[in-house]
Amino acid sequence: MSEKKPARKAPARKAVSKTPAKPGAPKPKRSSRKTPAQLAKKAAKRVARVPAEELAAALAVFGAETGSVRPGQFPAALPGLDEAGLYAWWANEEGAAQLTDGLEALVKPGLIYLGQTGATNYKKRTNTATLRSRIAVNHIGGTIRGSTFRLSLAALLAAQLGLNLIASKQLDRESEERLSVWMDEHLALAVFPFVDRSRLSDLEKLVIARLNPPLNLDDCPPTRVRSRLRGLRRELSGE
Repeated sequence: MSEKKPARKAPARKAVSKTPAKPGAPKPKRSSRKTPAQLAKKAAKRVARVPAEELAAALAVFGAETGSVRPGQFPAALPGLDEAGLYAWWANEEGAAQLTDGLEALVKPGLIYLGQTGATNYKKRTNTATLRSRIAVNHIGGTIRGSTFRLSLAALLAAQLGLNLIASKQLDRESEERLSVWMDEHLALAVFPFVDRSRLSDLEKLVIARLNPPLNLDDCPPTRVRSRLRGLRRELSGE
């Protein structure tokens, strides 16, 4: 009877050494940009939640500049300012030309940005913000720290207006005032009140997808303008 040979032991695996991260080194950020397929999937869900007539009504307001007012005229006769809703900004020819110079990429006169205020979702179940508070306090009378729209404008106009950055996302008072004056001379805005806060974010994304304002960044397809704008905003943010 033959003797059984002892079973061979599997060779021990060598431990893979990991290079320790340097103290204070920033962790790599995961990209938040969506692929075209992801954007299409999200859009399909939004379409199911927003009736066609509501989308059509919003597009009718923002598809043309009718009913818009200059920031210095706000609130003028704009409707539903004490409700949640959408708002949009347009640039005149001179303003668009200056934005183009700052971006080194073409920005046409017309609709440049669209946003919402007052939306609720599974993360933010209560929201009392209104069109009046968002536009008056943050955009017209605010700072680049409290308004992503002002931050984008400042990033594009910093050299032309001589804006003075004193800290991350912080201009000195005179620079904020110069930016506000520029907005009054070159921009106009309009609103679309929307009382259903739970569906407001869906409506916003659908309108942005249809009208494609060049200075909107989130959930938008990449363009040269957006790529350049992201870089200039990082400079003001100290990122």
